[in-house]
Amino acid sequence: VIGLSASGDSARERIEDDDFVGKAGYVCPEMIRGSIKSGSSMLQQDQWLPAIDLWSFGCLIFKMCVGESPFHAESDQSACQRVLDYANQKGRIYFPTYVDL
Repeated sequence: VIGLSASGDSARERIEDDDFVGKAGYVCPEMIRGSIKSGSSMLQQDQWLPAIDLWSFGCLIFKMCVGESPFHAESDQSACQRVLDYANQKGRIYFPTYVDL
């Protein structure tokens, strides 16, 4: 954060320049697929922001209840694949038996 204010860049400009922001197990499928890119208009990005936050929040709640990300994997690439599999209805999220739903 200090680096952002020192360089004069806004957080939005910094995020637009990066291809990947965050931990792989918390990133929404649209970001992994590249649906949200720096070339898209600000309006399109603003429409995605609440959904991105809600996806990450859901992953955080899961981790708080279970102890690990719902898409936990040994590598970032594997975690991204698990996210995409879930989004494409090829994968499932399993809750341990000790979590009372």
